[in-house]
Formats: sequence, structure tokens, C-alpha cells
Amino acid sequence: MTTTGFADRLRLSRRETLRALGGAAAGLSFMRMAGATASAADRVAAVDWEQIPSQFLMDPELAYLNTGSLGASPLAALEAARAAAQQIEQNPVAQGFGPVLADAEKTRQVFADLLGCKLEEVCVTGNTSDGMNLVAEGLNLQPGDHVVTTNHEHAGGRRCWEFLAKRRGVILDFADIGSPPASEDEVVDRVASAITPKTRVISVSQVTFSSGVQLPIARLSELAHRSGCLLCVDGAQAAGALPVNVAELGCDTYATSGHKWLLGAKGTGLLYVSERVKDRVAPMRLDDGYGVYTAIGGTNDMVGIIGLAAAVEWAGTLGHAAVFERIMRSREELYAALAVQPGVKINSPPSGSSMASHLVCFTIEDHDKLGKVNEQFAKDKIVVKTVHHGGIDFRVGCHVYNRPEDISRFAASLKAAMT
Repeated sequence: MTTTGFADRLRLSRRETLRALGGAAAGLSFMRMAGATASAADRVAAVDWEQIPSQFLMDPELAYLNTGSLGASPLAALEAARAAAQQIEQNPVAQGFGPVLADAEKTRQVFADLLGCKLEEVCVTGNTSDGMNLVAEGLNLQPGDHVVTTNHEHAGGRRCWEFLAKRRGVILDFADIGSPPASEDEVVDRVASAITPKTRVISVSQVTFSSGVQLPIARLSELAHRSGCLLCVDGAQAAGALPVNVAELGCDTYATSGHKWLLGAKGTGLLYVSERVKDRVAPMRLDDGYGVYTAIGGTNDMVGIIGLAAAVEWAGTLGHAAVFERIMRSREELYAALAVQPGVKINSPPSGSSMASHLVCFTIEDHDKLGKVNEQFAKDKIVVKTVHHGGIDFRVGCHVYNRPEDISRFAASLKAAMT
């Protein structure tokens, strides 16, 4: 692409963005009517959900059900990032180490409020894996120390411990939690059974990437602390789709991505480290503090950080509780559609379970049909996650930009492939 072509495209995007943002003001006017004290159900009913997709650049021909891999950013976030990038480029040093950096630093309070923690306990990272790596590096585990995790951890939350096993002689123990487990008690009991006198860390996902199980984090925190362990949580599939209050969860660390359910810039993330364990979780990069810029950490993606904060604030204008409720309603519709499809095994907890999350994962019982299902999804422009973990085939999940017809298209496409 030529420089002129890029400039023309940027101007077009700017015009389109401003037009859409103008429409957003009318679409979000419900806030003045609903009021800050309205219930989640009232706020869900008050939002014009049919208008929300116009706040994204999503290809309208897609039924995009894979926010669990990458979410789409609202135009408000794209515009905030564009404005920050343009501001920096006018005078990189003066702006990048001046007003723009100051704006990026201010966004950390947005993230602290989101996670329910103190400003001094949260830093910006590149993604969930980055945060988990910082935790593993900072713990200074010794040969023979044990880490307990589960058999449904994403590589991004598991590889840091495998690295320590390879390089430092740390021993990794796995608790088989099933897909799905029968109950919260079963999860807690299986994790407890994996603990040894040398266990130093329990590392789990709040929501498993492969089966969509919401683990009982508060109970696991209690278990960890009774056992003299830290509880480290991979929150990649939770923050932005479920309420997250790290103080209530009781975990010691919590890592998440900005570019999934938080709808932020790609390559952003957040890490919470409780002040009570900062002396035990001390990676090199955080030695000068948790700010966006430090001497040892260097320059970070200020544009992406500002865009992520704008995405969080945009969701806040809808009402975070309303967003969570909308996502779970869509989850129930997905689950119901799969429940009536012959030849499908659902690997996620049923709706109404305390372990149910916004994700629904399933397996095609006759694997001879798996190729046909993939082909049909591609033909019908249905975007899902292919899991290939623990015998589970697919994962689906909706966000606010999904309409009911996306679920209908998904169900029809699956039925056509299974017929």
C-alpha cells in the first residue's frame, strides 16, 4: 500500500468512525432514562441491542462467535487510540513522555476499578501469558517445589510453569477436573488431592478455555491459603464477560487479556498482584513499580493502553452488569440450540449451574463428520474456536455485538452439517 493510499484510507476511517460515534449518542441515551440504580435486567431491557453492532467494524456477513480468541473493539476505543497515536506523532518525545504518557498512566485507575483492587496492585501487560510469565518468574521457585494446576489450562497459563519445570526442577502436578465436573465440590476435592507438603502454588483458570467451566475461585483461594500456597489465576476468559472482583475472589495474582472480552487493543493485558504477596512475586520488570513507564520496564504501548481503557469505559456506559447479563442470555440460547442437536455432546455445565460461564464447548460424537462440520461453518461464515483439547472440538461464545440471528445461523449451519 502506498503512503498516499494509507492516508486516504485513514481519512475514510475517520469519517466513518465519527459518523458511527454520532449514532452511538442516540443509541446510548438509555442511561439518562434507566438511571444508575437500575437493575441489570432493567438496564438490559433499556439498551437498544440492535444498535450496538453498528459501533463495531465487524464484517456483517460473519456470525462471529469467537471472542474467546480475539474480540472486536468498539469504535469509541478505536477513535481514542487513533487520537492518541496522532498526538504522539506530532512530537514523539514531548508527547510520548508528556501528555500521552500521563493519559496512559491515568488509565490504570480504570483497570483498578474494573478488577476491584488498589492502583498499586495493577499493571498493564501485553496479554495474559505475559502476566502469567511475570508471576512465574517473580516467585523464585526452587528445585523440588510443586505447582498444582488442572488438565484444562491454556498453554498461555501453563507454559510458564512448564518452563520452570524444565529449567529449575519445579514439579508440576495436575488435577483432573472433568469436562464438565459434576460439582464445585469435585473441583475443590481434586485440587486438594493434588497438593503435597511441597506445593507452593495453585494455578488455575477462572474459566477454562476448553470446556467453559467457571471454577470456584474463592473456594480455591481458601484452600490454597490453608495449605500455605499462593493462588494464581488465569483470567483470560473471564474479565469483561463475568464480574471480576479480585478482593472477593481472594486470589493472590490475576492475569487477563485486554483483547478478548474486554474488547480492547490487541496485545494488551492486565496483571493484579495483591499487596500482601508483592515481596514473594517480584519479577525484574516490575522492580521499579507498576507504572506504564519505568526505567526497568521501558516504553510500553501507550496507544493500546489508552484504547483498552476507552473500551472498558464504553462497556461501562452500557452498564457492566447489563453487558454480563446480555452475554449470559446469549449463552443460554447457544446451549439450548446445542442441546437439541443430535450427535453433539456438550462439554460445558448446563445453564443455571454455578460453574456455567458464557462459553459453551462441544464435541461431535461421530468424528467422521468433523470435517464436514468445519467445511459447513466456513461456507456459512460461522466463526468458532476449534479447541482440540481433552477430546473437545469446538467453543462458542457471544458478546454484545452478536445478534440472535447469529445463534440461529450457527444452529442451522451445524444442523446442515450433521444431517
